[in-house]
Amino acid sequence: MNRLFLQKLFFFALLFTPVIEIINSLTFTEFLALGTVGQIVKAGLLILALLILERKERAIFLLTTGTLLGFALLHQLFSFHEFSLEKLLTDIVFVMKIVYILPLGFLARRVSTGYILLASTLAWVIIVLNIAIGALGYGDTQYALGFGYKGFFYSGNEMVLTLMVVSATILYFLYKTRHTALGVCFSILLILIGVIQGMKTLLIGLPLLSIIIPILAFYKHPPVNSRGKTIKILLSASITFLFLFSLLAYLIPVLLPDFFARFLMIAEKSGIIGAILSERNVYLMAGLAMYFESFSWVEKLFGVGLTGALERIIPYLGAQKTMEIDFFDLLFSFGIAAIGYYFIWLRAIHTFYRNNLTFPTLISTLLFILSLLTGHVVYSTFLVTYWMLAVNLQQKLTQANHVSDSVYFVGTRATGGIATYIRETVARTSFTRITPIYSNQDGTFIAKGLSFLLAIITLKFSLITDFLIGRKSILHLHTATAASYQRKLIITLLFSWFADKVVLHFHSGEMVVYFRKLVTNKINRRLLQYLLKRASLLIAVSQELHKELQEFFVSEKLPYGSFETLQNAIYLPKTFPTPLRRKQNEAIHILTISRLSSVKNIVLIPDIARALAKQGISFVWTIVGGGPDFDLLQEKVTSYSLQKNIYLVGEKEHKDVWKYYAKSHIFVLPSLFESFGLVVLEAYISGIPVITSDVGGLKNIVQDNKTGFLVPVNDTDAFVEKLTVLAKDESLRIALGTSAQLFVKDFSYDKHEVKLQRLLTQE
Repeated sequence: MNRLFLQKLFFFALLFTPVIEIINSLTFTEFLALGTVGQIVKAGLLILALLILERKERAIFLLTTGTLLGFALLHQLFSFHEFSLEKLLTDIVFVMKIVYILPLGFLARRVSTGYILLASTLAWVIIVLNIAIGALGYGDTQYALGFGYKGFFYSGNEMVLTLMVVSATILYFLYKTRHTALGVCFSILLILIGVIQGMKTLLIGLPLLSIIIPILAFYKHPPVNSRGKTIKILLSASITFLFLFSLLAYLIPVLLPDFFARFLMIAEKSGIIGAILSERNVYLMAGLAMYFESFSWVEKLFGVGLTGALERIIPYLGAQKTMEIDFFDLLFSFGIAAIGYYFIWLRAIHTFYRNNLTFPTLISTLLFILSLLTGHVVYSTFLVTYWMLAVNLQQKLTQANHVSDSVYFVGTRATGGIATYIRETVARTSFTRITPIYSNQDGTFIAKGLSFLLAIITLKFSLITDFLIGRKSILHLHTATAASYQRKLIITLLFSWFADKVVLHFHSGEMVVYFRKLVTNKINRRLLQYLLKRASLLIAVSQELHKELQEFFVSEKLPYGSFETLQNAIYLPKTFPTPLRRKQNEAIHILTISRLSSVKNIVLIPDIARALAKQGISFVWTIVGGGPDFDLLQEKVTSYSLQKNIYLVGEKEHKDVWKYYAKSHIFVLPSLFESFGLVVLEAYISGIPVITSDVGGLKNIVQDNKTGFLVPVNDTDAFVEKLTVLAKDESLRIALGTSAQLFVKDFSYDKHEVKLQRLLTQE
């Protein structure tokens, strides 16, 4: 069946969800979540929605549903003394009612403006008719004191909030399209509906809409170019709606004496603030105190389930018979998972604001405030559906749906080349918004684990938010070690379905060695295949690393897509320092900055230094960095009695390493393999010639006899020979340093950004 037809069929069925709630009110039993006609109809809609969801939408829905169902099971396993299948089933039904909003919202985003206005208008008419039926005395009043009406439907608060969003959508459209007279009439109608309904949410919200929406529309879309006329219109509109607001204040005591009496009663007992915030919130605050005092840490973490929360807080809710799904109720029900919903909502509001999407910013903020003021539900199928419609309408009316892609640089914060590259690239790149996500850091095992967990949580909320506002997401994964690969594999398994593009960026030749071991195991081989298939682009930081990885993939018949080389860049100062000259009889200052690991081969330095000392060369060798070989290196320095020549200063912040470059004459890096060597470029900026091993990416950035020397791996004599030459030949050392400063200009961020933009934006 045609997918477009299914979408229209689904949306047509969605128009009648208010009718479903009316039917629900006639058929509800003691088990509110089970056995109603509405639940059966909604289940059918959910199945239909799943058939026509897109890949990313289905992934978000399944992950969210799986997470909440997992919490529902944990509630029964940990939060109650006796396992209850009936409560578990009830919780599952409640969970499905909550996650039902996702496919509805996803599909609502893709319909045309005509369907949006049709849905808004029909839903509005149905809800208003339902309110009118209640006002005539039919239906369920729901209020303990008998004030106000909710018509024939049971979930009245959901319907009222839906009415708010739909009204805002219609009102904004009327004023935006210059139907000012219709807008004023509609505003008056909204105020009258609020008075007739007698619910605080409508009494506060509808007048606010009637005042804010026209001012917003005139501000964003002034009807004339003349500033003077626009000011007059704004002034007239403000006076008109202030009059309407005053009329409302008069009508409430006259037309709704019972409601007004209730308000005064609460105000007398709880004060004016208590009356505005709702007496119910006072009960919930008491419930929150109970939550912290009597709930176990497991219950605080996982909640007690929707049914469990109802049982535990019923003493504080008085005559309340239903769960009002607001912040406290979510906290009781789902524990820390409750925070996630509000985090996404606030993040979405912030993103709307940053991208100048004024209308959804206003509506989302208004509903958020109203949910706090009135204590009513915010987790509504209808609310989120029409919130999506508001976003859709805003984008189509203003043509403001173009927002730049989100690029997430996922890598380590630990000291080293990747952290430096991520930090500098984020700071220097202007063509798109890059957000660093640090999946690792220096420190204890617990600190590393928490860092990874925080990265997972941040990515989940960020990718979902991007999807909700129509922004494309690019997952850019930086990897250099075995542990780094494992973290990126987990992230790919969890989130590659959410991203529009996955980029795998290799920074080290260690990956080739690790991959060779990895493919000997069938399971690990399949996981590597999956990772390479999910990545639409592979990047290597040097031609040598690119060649070696490509040869390995081909030899092992591993599938991969586009593969490019992108050399690292470095920030260039406006003026370069003059290469440092030696003072008379001054010792030559040698510098090494590196992680002290086996692949960096720093333990060779004491051997080079001992041989250099035998040549009669006066030198001081400073080694900056930390790592697993630190103790071994220190022992070797001591055993060779080189404490006066070699200084181990440990790890330093990147901003602090430049003082070591400024005091040095020669830079040495004896690595067994180096994918690129960013420290070499840093040495070049300071006008320092470099002596390195002739391996990997160093071959591409060290020009032999022009910017320094390349020597065979592990060749102590060759290192000593080149160090002796530079120590004795001042003019050669200065010439190589000057040449290095010219060469490093090819690695500017301006050039790097052009290629990075091409790679990230190419299809």
